[in-house]
Amino acid sequence: MPPHSKLLIHRNSESVHLKPMGVFGPGSARELIDHLERFSRKGTRLFIHTNGLEAIDPAGIEEYRRRMSAMHSRSHSVVYTGENRDVFQQ
Repeated sequence: MPPHSKLLIHRNSESVHLKPMGVFGPGSARELIDHLERFSRKGTRLFIHTNGLEAIDPAGIEEYRRRMSAMHSRSHSVVYTGENRDVFQQ
């Protein structure tokens, strides 16, 4: 992730919780999608918690949506939470 961003990951037996922090740009989007792809192959329920984001770069959300649409069949297991959930769900 870029220097002003990080991704916190917490796993338990039933799910994976991903919390992007800082500025969400194209690099953040690629890293988040890479983790989503890896965990979704295992049939794990995925949660993305968006409260830790300070800013969302339009290029970052565009990259996220583009790559997420390619994962369409597995994206049903992603649950968005937090203040910015609507940005990610569109």
